[in-house]
Amino acid sequence: MKALLVASLTGVLTLSAMQAAAHPASSHHGVKHLPAGSVAVVVSGIKYWLKDDVYYRQRNNTYVKVIKPAGATLTRVPKNAVLIKHKGKPYYRYNNVYYHWVPTKNRYQVVHM
Repeated sequence: MKALLVASLTGVLTLSAMQAAAHPASSHHGVKHLPAGSVAVVVSGIKYWLKDDVYYRQRNNTYVKVIKPAGATLTRVPKNAVLIKHKGKPYYRYNNVYYHWVPTKNRYQVVHM
């Protein structure tokens, strides 16, 4: 009986560990804590957190990754961005996000095309 109880508990613990691995904290449901060093930025009146070129928004008690908001600006484009031409104008593309230089802001701005 004691061996059966131990085997049952071991099975439950193993199943719990497997379920936890299948649903990590960084799943599409969000994360409880932002990555260390994240900074708050406001784009078009909406607050985001930014870390390593990834934007997060708060949803209930978690933070979820979101597409870069149009209008966000950066001092430089991501390292592996590719220069392209669209309607004769230069843009940089990285991970399906497009950036263009705005001389009046002296920054690159995220645009959705």
